[in-house]
Amino acid sequence: MSIDYEQHRRRHRVRWREEHRQRSRRFKTQEEAGRFASSVSGPPAQPPLEEPTAPDCGGVYAYKTSEGRRWRFAFRHQTGR
Repeated sequence: MSIDYEQHRRRHRVRWREEHRQRSRRFKTQEEAGRFASSVSGPPAQPPLEEPTAPDCGGVYAYKTSEGRRWRFAFRHQTGR
């Protein structure tokens, strides 16, 4: 979330992320921009990470790292590997 001033448009711009998209909206005054920025909610809470039910089952699984959330894709090839 950020608020900046676009001098060539003479508008205050609020920028935020929503559903993996960069969004923005412009306002005439800084007060209007501030009120809007405080009304925009943060990202939705993510569900807790789930562990696979069995080590060899297939699917997509999330796991935590020091860099953030990562994803693991597991599947069984028709040869059994």
